[in-house]
Amino acid sequence: MRATPLAMLGLSVIGGILSCAAPEPARVTTYAGLAALADGTRVVTRCTVSDVLWQHAIANPAGYPEMAYVDFPDGQSVVYSKTPIPAAPCRLELQGKVLVLDAGPREPGSKERTTEWHLVAESWIELP
Repeated sequence: MRATPLAMLGLSVIGGILSCAAPEPARVTTYAGLAALADGTRVVTRCTVSDVLWQHAIANPAGYPEMAYVDFPDGQSVVYSKTPIPAAPCRLELQGKVLVLDAGPREPGSKERTTEWHLVAESWIELP
C-alpha cells in the first residue's frame, strides 16, 4: 500500500507539528455554481449589484446588517455585509461564505420547499 503525501491532503509538518491548511475558496461565476456549494463554503465570486429587485427570502445573519441584490448571468442572489455595498450598477469581486437558506413554500398551502443560496461578504473590491 502506498502512502498519500501530506500535501495532497492539505496537511504539512512545520517544526514537528502537523498543520492543516485552510482549503482555497471556491471560485464561482454563476448562480448555478453558487447553488452547487454547501452552506458555509468559502467562496470568491464576481457579480453585478442589481437595480432590479427580485423577490427573495431574507436571512438577516447576525453582524451583517447591510444587504444588496446581485446579478449573475443566470440568476440573482442576496449579499449580506457589515458595511454598505456600492450602489447599482457596479461590478464586484466578493469574498465570503455561502449561506443556504430554506425559504419555505413560495405559495400558501404548498408543500414544496424552496432553497436559496445567498452570500455573506467578508470583503469585496469594485471592478472596472
